[in-house]
Amino acid sequence: MLSVFDRESRFGWAQRWIRAVKGDIMRRTSTLLALIGALTLTVVVPAQAQGAPPPVREIIPFENVVEGFVPECDRTLRWDIDGQIRQTTFFDRDGDVAKTHWVVTELNTITDVDNDVTLNDGPFAFVQTTTFNADGTQLVEISGLSAIVVGGENLVIDVGRLVLLIHPDPEQSVVLHESGRHDLRDLDPFTLTAEPFHLQAFCPAFV
Repeated sequence: MLSVFDRESRFGWAQRWIRAVKGDIMRRTSTLLALIGALTLTVVVPAQAQGAPPPVREIIPFENVVEGFVPECDRTLRWDIDGQIRQTTFFDRDGDVAKTHWVVTELNTITDVDNDVTLNDGPFAFVQTTTFNADGTQLVEISGLSAIVVGGENLVIDVGRLVLLIHPDPEQSVVLHESGRHDLRDLDPFTLTAEPFHLQAFCPAFV
């Protein structure tokens, strides 16, 4: 079993935030769009190492479709993902990548293919910073809103903060900090890409 340190209670600010988003859908969407704008404007970028090449900043759009039969809710779900990454890459004095800093924004949909029902996943935004250590490990810090599905049978949400130490040997990877509610990331916090096994997290929205 993976070690978990500094696990904070999930019944504090995150639960209060979750209750707040259970009001009117349009009001929620407007609030989230404002949050995305504020997050993009106020993010603090790490300092450049002395003598290192200048950081490289770029905007990376991305799209993906994850689809499959989900035994947990006995239906086929399709997750259409559409977003962009505002990436800043930092280098060490040797020109090697030392850190990447992402501001990720997405507006996705999740579809019950069998019943032709589509719900919005988003809009949302989160920050992900990855530090590449000399021993081959990666320190990954994620904070913000990574998923939110409203208008279905039940709320699906991934919000809060995670700090991960990812080791080349997966058995030695650990969660250093977790706070909030993570319906998707708790399935496997060390998988940072959208995969078919994540579809089960959306079942409560349809049943």
